[in-house]
Amino acid sequence: MAGFNAYDPDNGKDIAYRWLATQSDLLSHDVLWLQELYTRKITDKYFSTFSNHAAEVDKVLGPDFAETKVRNIFLAEISARKPGDIHPPDWVAIHKKFAAKMPADEAGELTLRAKISYFLSKNDFPDFEKAIVAYMKTYSSKMTDADLNSLAWSVFQN
Repeated sequence: MAGFNAYDPDNGKDIAYRWLATQSDLLSHDVLWLQELYTRKITDKYFSTFSNHAAEVDKVLGPDFAETKVRNIFLAEISARKPGDIHPPDWVAIHKKFAAKMPADEAGELTLRAKISYFLSKNDFPDFEKAIVAYMKTYSSKMTDADLNSLAWSVFQN
């Protein structure tokens, strides 16, 4: 963790991966925290710990920890577009990417969340409205009060 805190995440990641390779229990508290620290992308080595072993991770790190981690990584990757990319996202391809890593219903929910974030970031309020209404009709129980408040505040500011 010192490598990460010293703004040397690349060397820290290499050292962490070497240490993790020596561990027999990849679901212990300290081991999970180190995996969490160096898992930022779907392609990271320990992403599958959080996506495939959510129940075990949650027993150690707390309720919904793994699901939140996976969701945030997916949403961050969709938001991370190449500079100057003016083309709209390929929502079908995005949904397929999500569906390859999670159940179809969760992929649908996450795709709509990505649309909400994308349209809000573009100040495209007509499409934002369509996306948020579609999301809330189907997945309102997944939207936390804090997330809803944050979205409302963002709309208010614009």
